[in-house]
Amino acid sequence: MHFTIDANGPIPIYEQVTEQICGAIASGVIRPGESIPSVRELARTLAINPNTAARVCRELQSNSIVSLSRGVGLIVTEEAPKRCVRRRVALFENRAAMLINEGLRIQLDLAAIERIIHQQIAERRSRQNNTPSSVQRGKR
Repeated sequence: MHFTIDANGPIPIYEQVTEQICGAIASGVIRPGESIPSVRELARTLAINPNTAARVCRELQSNSIVSLSRGVGLIVTEEAPKRCVRRRVALFENRAAMLINEGLRIQLDLAAIERIIHQQIAERRSRQNNTPSSVQRGKR
């Protein structure tokens, strides 16, 4: 598992790590029943404060994404993928709202914002249609 931390960014480090773990669970990289790194491992490998790593673990536990199993550590729950997908969708919706607000701030009207978004979607579809189907499905 590889995490990217922006120590100088506006998003607190514990949120960055929590969302990246959730992203890995939502995408199937980490599966139910598997363990995630311990507080000590997270702190060491990410070079973050142990209190921050502990906060990540508490956040994941309080949202029933992981559960503590004595002698084993933090285990991904069966419900975790669904919970993480819901979190990721909510994050996406929030970012979309922020993007629309930014467009309005620079004096774009909603029709212009919609055109830009539709154009980006069309370009993405075009790129996907021009790639071999084996690459699209992740079969290299």
